[in-house]
Amino acid sequence: MARFLCTTWSFPGHIYPTMSVASALRARGHDVAIYTGPRASAQVTGLGYTYFPMHHVDEDALYRLMFPARDAGTRISSLAGFRHLRTALRRWLLDTIPSQLRDLEPIVDSWQPDVILCDYTLWAPYLVIHETRSVPVAIFSLATGCMLSGPDAPVWGRALPPPTTPTRRLRNLLERGVVKVVNREFPRLASAVRVEHGLAPLTGSAIDFGASMPLYLVTSVPELDYHRRDLPPCVHYVGRCSWSQPAADLPEWLQRKAPERPLIYVTEGTVTRGRPGLLQAAARGLAGLPVEVLLKDAQAVDAQGDPAARGLADLAANIRLEGFTPGQGDGILARSDVVITNGGAGSVLAALAAGVPLIVAPTEWDKPENARRVVEAGAGIWLPARKLAPEGVRAAVRHLLSEPAYRENARRIAASLARVGPERAADLLETLCGGAAERAPRALVMQSS
Repeated sequence: MARFLCTTWSFPGHIYPTMSVASALRARGHDVAIYTGPRASAQVTGLGYTYFPMHHVDEDALYRLMFPARDAGTRISSLAGFRHLRTALRRWLLDTIPSQLRDLEPIVDSWQPDVILCDYTLWAPYLVIHETRSVPVAIFSLATGCMLSGPDAPVWGRALPPPTTPTRRLRNLLERGVVKVVNREFPRLASAVRVEHGLAPLTGSAIDFGASMPLYLVTSVPELDYHRRDLPPCVHYVGRCSWSQPAADLPEWLQRKAPERPLIYVTEGTVTRGRPGLLQAAARGLAGLPVEVLLKDAQAVDAQGDPAARGLADLAANIRLEGFTPGQGDGILARSDVVITNGGAGSVLAALAAGVPLIVAPTEWDKPENARRVVEAGAGIWLPARKLAPEGVRAAVRHLLSEPAYRENARRIAASLARVGPERAADLLETLCGGAAERAPRALVMQSS
């Protein structure tokens, strides 16, 4: 038996994939602990995992910064949006490292993990602890594409098409030069942390330093990452790593839905703090069409919810408004014909795992990158913000339903996703500690180290 310490933020898109891999490891007899924020404490302890809380990291402050209560607070289409994004990234990725270390160093010293599974946006384990404590660290990248730079991929964050032509390759080189200058603060500050702990400064970006870890897991498949051939051997695609509650009964109306009427599933994810513009546009644009529409919005239907205040009252007969019920997601997707989403990695991968094509209206963070990958894979449509109106949603749905190639490509990706998942991640993680069956008694391992 080996000890695995999973370090992750408690945001839903981070904690759920981590818990899926933790579950696969524990099922093999390994001892698993999870270091995360208090928001996830009930889930972690309720499932019997050893829980190490974030004591020194103010995750609530980060939550407010990263998900401001206004529309598209981190878009980079304006100078103000770009500055907000840079500030948020610095405070999230860099400024929290000392607090992470204050939490994690005593945990590593006392609990003595054999391997650390490290959320790719929680930098202390791989920038510092990997070397200062001599613990193997596996990066757990939760994006739909690998963020490591290379000639086969465009600059991350700009949602550009892959550099497959001479013009695109030249543009990619120029973009990388500009990004290196604009973001020079990040490797400088990350290097300062390393030097403070007696380690060598970085020679490149903090993100690319992740390639020096023995394992780099990406929760995606090559079809969604331009079939890159420029990645180091430590990188492995492990597909959708999804943890959820046990399957729940679907709404009665959905179970009785006529099969000839397509189901359009619309969601803005689990973290929505602004106006639900996508849901509103879909409700108006799809009203009266020969389709059934399911709008998912917990804020509108929970105990304190007010559909009218959310702009989701007086819906047409073919529009249904539901909250988020644990365990229903995959069952709804299995019956869906089109998914409309703002582009969160979890929603995109869930839809594609079910073989359902997408309409993606991306907002902030990695969502434009996810939209680009869906488009390049031929599995959906990117609906730009300027077209986020009832007419644009209606036209996109009609186009997607009339072109079978989108569904075929989504099913092709589903077949690829079905071949990997949390068990594949667990297989790879076991290689960092010799595998469960070959593990020496823990006391002997400690004596020989």
